[in-house]
Amino acid sequence: MAIKIRVVNMIPQSQSNETNDDSETNIAVNPADPRIIGATAFTASPTAIIFLSSDGGETWSEAAIVPTFTSDYNAKFSRNALYCGDLPGAPLAVFRTTDPFSGALMVQIDAQPNIDQPWMAVETVTKGPDSGKDRVYAGYTNWNLVTSVATIDVSQDGAVAVPVFNSVTLQNRVVSRNAPSVRPTIHSDGTVYAAYFDWRAPLVPPTWGSTIADVVVARDDTWGVNNFQDLVDPLDAHFGVRVATGLNCNFNGNLGPDRFGSDIAAVVDPRPKHSRRVWVAWCDMQGASYTLQVRQSKDRGKTWSSDLLTIPNSKNPGLAINSEGRVGVFYQQLTGPVVAQRWEHHVQFTRNGVDWHDVLLANTAATNWTGDYNFLQAHGREFYGTFATDNTPDLANFPHGVRYQRNLNFATKQLFDLTNTVVIPASIDPFFFKISWHEEEEEGEEAGFGFKRLEIEGLKYESLSIKKLKFERFGEEDDDDEGDDARAISRLLHRIADGIEDEEETNE
Repeated sequence: MAIKIRVVNMIPQSQSNETNDDSETNIAVNPADPRIIGATAFTASPTAIIFLSSDGGETWSEAAIVPTFTSDYNAKFSRNALYCGDLPGAPLAVFRTTDPFSGALMVQIDAQPNIDQPWMAVETVTKGPDSGKDRVYAGYTNWNLVTSVATIDVSQDGAVAVPVFNSVTLQNRVVSRNAPSVRPTIHSDGTVYAAYFDWRAPLVPPTWGSTIADVVVARDDTWGVNNFQDLVDPLDAHFGVRVATGLNCNFNGNLGPDRFGSDIAAVVDPRPKHSRRVWVAWCDMQGASYTLQVRQSKDRGKTWSSDLLTIPNSKNPGLAINSEGRVGVFYQQLTGPVVAQRWEHHVQFTRNGVDWHDVLLANTAATNWTGDYNFLQAHGREFYGTFATDNTPDLANFPHGVRYQRNLNFATKQLFDLTNTVVIPASIDPFFFKISWHEEEEEGEEAGFGFKRLEIEGLKYESLSIKKLKFERFGEEDDDDEGDDARAISRLLHRIADGIEDEEETNE
């Protein structure tokens, strides 16, 4: 596979003394300039830290620009600003800055009391009369209500001085409560999906143990204006289709040193005319194993596939789809005996849900708490992500290499303080990664067959699906452009197939 993988420890050299458990990582890539990246992870400070990079993730600094300390938080870039959803204790606080590098504190633009696990999604409108406006979505579980339900605060223009937010309750079935995680995902055509766990049985304190749950996906076709009521379950006529039912979520269970119980992710295919394709990943108990499961819908969430990927002893799923339709599934998996458990951090890639390519980013000791979520994001062909894990500087733990900024000695596998003389104990650090798919790589292609012109006079079809293309060479090699021509043909045929699917959808 012609891919390039980069892994970077995000702790700056100036923080070489730190020994925090910097867990629950998240990432925000600026769509206007992907060299500018923000990230979050728990770092001890009177205010919350935003990690910032201006060189595509190669180097990182810390900016204490979130006005309050936090229990949960994450950030996302629009084309206009960086937004941060923060949980300082129990309230929701959404903050915004147009220049995270200025050092100025972010401005608060939304608030809700008594919520859990805020999750941001943002998109700048690029076409039509609302071009330039920021659509802002803060998902959370609303603990204000007796039933503690999945909720999204929606602003149709988060970039104005004082944005207006509308709180939309996703849950409309009879339940006692929803899990903390609510995951919105946005397509540029205005389609917004949201995935959440519908707990069908109450949890019993003080252990908050097992509960029966459904995975539900809701949809809004007009940027959230329709209050996420555009996808109706045909079996019970409620808003939101149940992707899977009767799951044992075992909330607050343990996987190595971590807890689990609210692991879910969702992503919509960002390509034009592909908002019908949405993927969801979650974890639940399969026997004695907390297991990752991945499914997709090709009809705007109406119907869903069976499991396309299952990974035992896993948590913290992330999903992203790049500009070519390649899907990335990110997760961490517990391996090894109890006395020597390890965290493996994987990204698996597919285009068709059948053929998978696995990338192992790190294999580290499962020591302290790594948190309730990580994140994966795509921009163009590239995938960006973050994860939290043991920071022992052992090159054997990183199959594709790693770069540290903090002081260390790879030979002795030790971290050092600012003076570079005192050994610092290992802890949990945030790590950034970027996976780049090279231009010359196309799934299923083999270079050769030097066409100078391809002409299709007519095309009749009932259905067309291209899984693999293979070109065989005839005659003498006399042109260095042969491989480029073959790849161009392959890309053209893939686009023809995509166009046929788009036409079929339009005619439904």
